[in-house]
Amino acid sequence: MGSWPSVSVINQTPYTWHFATQDKEYTRINAGCTTSYQEYWESHRFIYFRYENHTQISFSYKFSTRKAGTSFILKETPNRSQIQMHCTSDGGTRFCPNYGKILQALVLLYTIK
Repeated sequence: MGSWPSVSVINQTPYTWHFATQDKEYTRINAGCTTSYQEYWESHRFIYFRYENHTQISFSYKFSTRKAGTSFILKETPNRSQIQMHCTSDGGTRFCPNYGKILQALVLLYTIK
């Protein structure tokens, strides 16, 4: 297969995320930004996402680059309680807590006291 496949990461959240694969270091993606990277032609690749400066992984996902046009979209759910990570090439979706929304609620509670 000629050229290397491109994988896009689309951050539709108001938060900064970091992502990595099993052989690439973490890359920062700011709120509202899109980035792409070159990937290997493999049926089993892994991508990992971390929220802001967290050290724990928020999402991990196994995907194939044999399907053209792989994108990962990060966005808030309609009620903003969770962050959704969606893979466009196979339709898989994962969810994690919306850490930014939780933090906002804690700050609000603290300032009310």
